[in-house]
Amino acid sequence: MPQTKEKRNVERSRILSISERNKQTMDIVEEFQTEWNMGFSPTIFRVINDYKRIRNKIESHPWTVVREQLL
Repeated sequence: MPQTKEKRNVERSRILSISERNKQTMDIVEEFQTEWNMGFSPTIFRVINDYKRIRNKIESHPWTVVREQLL
């Protein structure tokens, strides 16, 4: 009898430790959660994706004064 590999659905997870100095940032995440009506993880990933999209847009902008804002 031939053996077949069984596909496993492995859920990936991460634990996020929030230090005292990042409590203020956590408040910002909670504001976005409320605004977007999303859970914690989707909110974090949306913020990251939006940041990358906006940063790329700024980096490719033809005006030097705009690109300098990234420094």
